Parts: sequence; structure tokens; C-alpha cells
Amino acid sequence: MLRFGLGLLLLFCTNSTAFAFESVTDFEKNTNPLKALIFLSKDCPCSRSHTEHLNRLSEQFKNVSFFGVIADEFNKENTLSIEDYFSSKNFKYPIIKDSEQKLIKEFAALKTPHVNLLKRQPNGLYTRIYEGGVSDHREFNKSNTYFLNENLIALTNEKNIPHANGKSLGCYIRRL
Repeated sequence: MLRFGLGLLLLFCTNSTAFAFESVTDFEKNTNPLKALIFLSKDCPCSRSHTEHLNRLSEQFKNVSFFGVIADEFNKENTLSIEDYFSSKNFKYPIIKDSEQKLIKEFAALKTPHVNLLKRQPNGLYTRIYEGGVSDHREFNKSNTYFLNENLIALTNEKNIPHANGKSLGCYIRRL
């Protein structure tokens, strides 16, 4: 009996740090009227500086489905470090492992963090209503304009968004 209990304890301890990455298909199947697609990188200081703000937004705006997309290149040397980084950051929204860069190419993401705010149309298709940076500074705590936050507030209040585009100021995404 003690042996079974110890084995069960080990199972819980070893699996407690596991992190399930979403797939591109999970994003595509999500039919929420509003989606925020955020391209992120473990190696980009700008991307890292916006992590807590993005977590707060995802908790504040429950009517929006947030998805993070890993923009780092997956290869033999760095796959484990990428997975460790994204597993350890306690993201409050799903993180997509887009190793083929399907979403990066489809949404023409240039730098990290790069956001596409999408609105579902009556025909079921999505249109991009905002594209660009999360804020106007590489270091979030030095930002003056919060593009994504201001747009989400406007949408919540059923007003026109103040920003259709915002400059992404982070690290370039390397194309495969």
C-alpha cells in the first residue's frame, strides 16, 4: 500500500510541471467572436517584458480568446529550452507551438510581440481589426500608448477601436 501511494505521489510530482501546447488547429477551431493572436519569443527581451501585461489582459477581457504563438525556431538544439521557457512562465492563455510557422506566415508577423486582433464576421470568417505591437515601447514599463489594451476597452464599450495599426518594436521573427 505504501509503495502504491509513493508511486502515485511521484506521478503527481513529475507531471505537475507538464505544459500542454495548443496546435494551430485549436486556434482555427475556436469560434469566439474576438481573438487576440500574439506572437512571442523566449529570446526577445521586448516579448518577455510584455508577458505580465498580456496575462492581465487575458484575465480582464474574458470575451476575447487570447492565443500566444511561439515565434522561435524549433530545432534539435533549442526545442527543449523553448518548451522549458514557455512552460515556466505561467501564461494565462493557450500557447501554440507553430513549428511550421503557418500562423506566422498567414498573419505576416514581423516582430515579437506582434498582435493580430481578429473579429468574426456574420459569414464565420475573421477580419483583422488591429495589427501591430502590444504597446509603443520595447520595454513595457516605459510605454505611453497601450495599443491592444485601448482597443479592447473600446470593443468592450462597443466603440470604434482607436488603433488599426501599431508599430511592432521587438525582435524580428526568423523565417524558415
